[in-house]
Amino acid sequence: MIKGPLIVTGCQRSGTAFVTRALAHDLELEVFGDKDFLPTPTNIEKLAILIDHGITNIIVQCPSALNMFVDLYYMLPGVCFVGVMRDTEDIVSSMKRISWRSEDIYHWPDYMYDHVAMMNRNWESLKVILPESCWTEVQYTDFKDHPLFVPKEHRQLFTVNQWSPFETCGPATYPRNLT
Repeated sequence: MIKGPLIVTGCQRSGTAFVTRALAHDLELEVFGDKDFLPTPTNIEKLAILIDHGITNIIVQCPSALNMFVDLYYMLPGVCFVGVMRDTEDIVSSMKRISWRSEDIYHWPDYMYDHVAMMNRNWESLKVILPESCWTEVQYTDFKDHPLFVPKEHRQLFTVNQWSPFETCGPATYPRNLT
């Protein structure tokens, strides 16, 4: 049973939105998307207040949490991280498809690969620093049989904001720490 909120993290475009949606649906959790929660001091304090009041059936989609996981771990009682891992080429392909940050970065092609490498190193650091009971790693491909999964050929119109109403689906089996 989940003892605290879950933060779904990983490299941007790795499938954190989908994995968050699938877990929220199956585990009946309240969702904070990455547009609802950025790990700012104010937002962390608000989430801590919810936890202090016993509201722990929360799942947060927050790729940027990997940049400050130590702070989040020590500021949010009972927080658990779910790291979404996905093939680098699939992530970069997704970034290219929606031109993710192409307007912000002067040498975009190299940036995408370096960003994926940095986020993967951050996840590996999280696994070394935090207790094993506070994180679970999932593969994006492990969710390909989930009823909410959208096959690649139908993802061409996906944008940064992919939230849609949940569909009905049956029980699912998850890696350790999630149920």
